[in-house]
Amino acid sequence: MPRSAARPEATNSLVVIFDKYSDDACAALYIKLEACGALWHFAKLKSFQRCLAVFHDTRDAQTAMRLLNGTTVLGDNKMRMYYSMHTELSQQNNLLNVPDQEKLWLISPPGSPPIDWRQTREHPPNSIHLDHRLEAALKELGLGQFTLDPANISDDESPWRC
Repeated sequence: MPRSAARPEATNSLVVIFDKYSDDACAALYIKLEACGALWHFAKLKSFQRCLAVFHDTRDAQTAMRLLNGTTVLGDNKMRMYYSMHTELSQQNNLLNVPDQEKLWLISPPGSPPIDWRQTREHPPNSIHLDHRLEAALKELGLGQFTLDPANISDDESPWRC
């Protein structure tokens, strides 16, 4: 099967990859992109070692692609450009809205307790000491005299009881 030679669809967003990513290369790119048209947004994506440029108009992005793709900045640092997904430039807020005050109570506790809140009284720690048989066994262990004799275990003490 022959590979399709279809050209990518032009959008208002460009992703730029450098041979050697640096802040200076991004700054030089920004100046060159501004000369191609009005930028709506420019972002340095350091962790991906690339930049994202969003133009107000798709024609400006096409101009930048035609003039700058494959060129160099700062000497021999070659740039490769790719169209990204089209970015809507609407001013509407696409972020999550804060829930109503009623829902905030369910998400996390309030900064301070409600006025009628009362702390519950906790029970004191166990005041009964260890069982006398356990105390005797621990003493024997401490003195090195403990021996386990299965004949001395009654049915109600057997760990194997079902």
